[in-house]
Amino acid sequence: MSVIGVIAEFNPLHNGHIELLNHARTGLKAEYVVVVMSGDFTQRGNPAMISKYDRAKLALKHGADLIIELPVIASTSSAETFAKSGIAHLNATGIVTHLLFGCEDANMEMFRTAANLASSDSMDYHKTINAFVKQGDSYAVARQKAIQMQQKGVELPPDFLSKPNNILGVEYVKALASDVYDIEPVCYPRTSSAHDSKKLGGAAASGSAIRNAMETNQAQAAQPSIPDDVMKLLRFNAQFRTLLRSSDISQLLHYKLISSDDFSEYLDCNEDISNKINKMKDRFVEFENFCSLLKSKDLTYARISRVLLHIALGITAEDRDNLEFCNFAPYLRILGFSKAGTALLTHIKNSARVPFFLSPQGGMPQLNTVEQSILKKDVYASDVYRTLLTSKSGRVFPTEFTRKFELKDING
Repeated sequence: MSVIGVIAEFNPLHNGHIELLNHARTGLKAEYVVVVMSGDFTQRGNPAMISKYDRAKLALKHGADLIIELPVIASTSSAETFAKSGIAHLNATGIVTHLLFGCEDANMEMFRTAANLASSDSMDYHKTINAFVKQGDSYAVARQKAIQMQQKGVELPPDFLSKPNNILGVEYVKALASDVYDIEPVCYPRTSSAHDSKKLGGAAASGSAIRNAMETNQAQAAQPSIPDDVMKLLRFNAQFRTLLRSSDISQLLHYKLISSDDFSEYLDCNEDISNKINKMKDRFVEFENFCSLLKSKDLTYARISRVLLHIALGITAEDRDNLEFCNFAPYLRILGFSKAGTALLTHIKNSARVPFFLSPQGGMPQLNTVEQSILKKDVYASDVYRTLLTSKSGRVFPTEFTRKFELKDING
């Protein structure tokens, strides 16, 4: 049985994502497509523009068979943890045979070379990284320079590791190099604009460009880049004020900042960043503005955004350790499945390596104390997202325990 796995945010689902799902079907002849998808908060440190349930429904309508939620600890983490956990979840199904990922440079030998170099335990490699960091480079830039200095065999383009999808691709391949996985990576060239490009026009705009267009009332310009049903939902949510962005979490974050003087326990933070936040917090006005105030040559906007989101959601370094203790996949939380995908649940029942469930209410009794602590973080994050929606729209939304999944919502 050929089962293709995809790790994604679908924030929102656009033509590039649909092309990837179509390639799984037509190019790789997948019998089933399993997606591990971020929940209500993303790797950029932002709330997802639309809810995980709506994104799951759209993905299922456009080619996926099963959607598994990536725990919030992983979905808001660095590329390494995001990739490790995504891979671990695909592996935990016991049925996924291939990982399909989009990238800027579709050359598997390049990814294998970069992954091998990035996995290096040599003292020289780590000394080189530290030296570049001391010179003012971010860790990501320092690592890229160190890899370029030691590469052998397939030569990597100078900007190979500066491209977001390539960075994730390397982390996927690095994770899959472990002997515990029997999943084959397959790369697919990204045909849309650069991952973080704000450029609109034609059918190939990036998710960043589409989000920016919706946030600045330019929905018409984004129309060619996304399916009609996605645009319909985006317009509906915009009308009822349920399109979320970073600024919507500002009040919660501000409260957390004035409630403490030490933030070093939070994931992706350290003593230096904590001190910087403390020094600047009296100038806090709004989430995105505060990220810009904290940004520096050696501290990227994305790193700051993740740290601040972790503070707002109460996600600590210990939570990440707990996730690793569970081999990055403590359970399989099913967000949805298509009619064709119902057969997958039977397969997973026989092959899953961890507990799986639809509702947290059904999941909690199956889990040990550490696994429960991770699920509680997911539930809390979803409650925060729900309260943000309510605050912005004035409407009531179901909790994780009262929401009911109906197959007709997917196939109707």
